[in-house]
Amino acid sequence: MAKISFEKFTLIIILSIVFISIAGAIFYQKFETENIFRESLNEYISTNLGIKFQYAQWFTGTVIEQGNRIFPDHDQMSLPITDWSFMDYIAVFEKPEDEQIEDSIKDIIKQEGKKLENCQITKINHWAHPEYESLIISLANPVTSYSETELEEIKQADIQAKEDGGPFNGEYEKRIISNKRLINLCSEYATGNSRIPSMFLYNKDASKTKFIFLPATNDLYFHNEGTIEFLDNNPLFFMKFFEKFKFFMNL
Repeated sequence: MAKISFEKFTLIIILSIVFISIAGAIFYQKFETENIFRESLNEYISTNLGIKFQYAQWFTGTVIEQGNRIFPDHDQMSLPITDWSFMDYIAVFEKPEDEQIEDSIKDIIKQEGKKLENCQITKINHWAHPEYESLIISLANPVTSYSETELEEIKQADIQAKEDGGPFNGEYEKRIISNKRLINLCSEYATGNSRIPSMFLYNKDASKTKFIFLPATNDLYFHNEGTIEFLDNNPLFFMKFFEKFKFFMNL
């Protein structure tokens, strides 16, 4: 019987370890996403909009869909929703496969009857969504002048902040004014000057024909960050798997 050289034997051992690690990571990921989450009923699946996500641990309510938006149910909520200003929701948009995401967002602005020359679309880096392109709508020309009424509002905000020691001073009021103009001139999906801005999220590897929008609400998100996946394609699963695999290999 031919003897196997030490080098070949070592290579076989290494390849076996790699194969077992890959198989184990795949099994762990499949078990984690398909069994644990579903058994604990903390995963929401929308076949209508083609996405799924995990609930935040604190969320115990129900979820409602209206049009292209998914949002948490609240007591005494009247449907349908007509004012989304302070709503926490996920919006799902569709786009042509060969269209750039920036052009798709411009289409949204045009559909609202707004002028593109007043707006700009900017890519940002957002720590919670590293696997996505994150984009915001902002004003092409930042606000530098104010009406007499707005100047009085800024003045009163400074006075009130000094009296009660609160954070809602004149600079905060300027942000509110800027965001109002941004929404009026560009889109209801625009709050680019917020500390946590409203964002469009797109990953062509996850879906070439869908992208999502998350608003800058004051509420806690009812979904876990980074768990949104599309039903028509699932490369994000493999991206997460390779992240786990690299982690195991570095142990």
